[in-house]
Amino acid sequence: MIYWDPKLETGIAVIDEDHKTLFGLLNALLRIIDDGEKADDAALAISALNDYAVGHFKREEALMLLCGYPGQDRHERDHNAFRQGMKSLQHLFSINAGMVNLRGVSDFLLNWLQQHIAVSDRAYVPKMQESSALIAKASENLISCTSFDL
Repeated sequence: MIYWDPKLETGIAVIDEDHKTLFGLLNALLRIIDDGEKADDAALAISALNDYAVGHFKREEALMLLCGYPGQDRHERDHNAFRQGMKSLQHLFSINAGMVNLRGVSDFLLNWLQQHIAVSDRAYVPKMQESSALIAKASENLISCTSFDL
């Protein structure tokens, strides 16, 4: 099991809740691994984690755009690399689940998520804090958004 570290909080409620949910989904994958890696359950957990991450990225990118964060392009490249990696993982897993080391995947995802939050996400916090009233209002609408097109 992994635990949410309060040191990773950004202070932006919708983002922090998303991050906590991503940790929870990663824990669900770890439970499946610990219970013996049933391929169908693992595929569902990977899919849920990917789907939620994509929705989170869209919410985060919308907030960055709203506050005029100058590092948005680089941040989105990180998100796109994650999306491509997850797409490749899902494809490989669908072809031959036995070829995928789920423990290694979960370790990679945890490290990526922690690093991304601690460094990349932390970088936009000051800009969002400058626009805190606008971000708070937008966040009210984004909390229930799971997918939308920008």
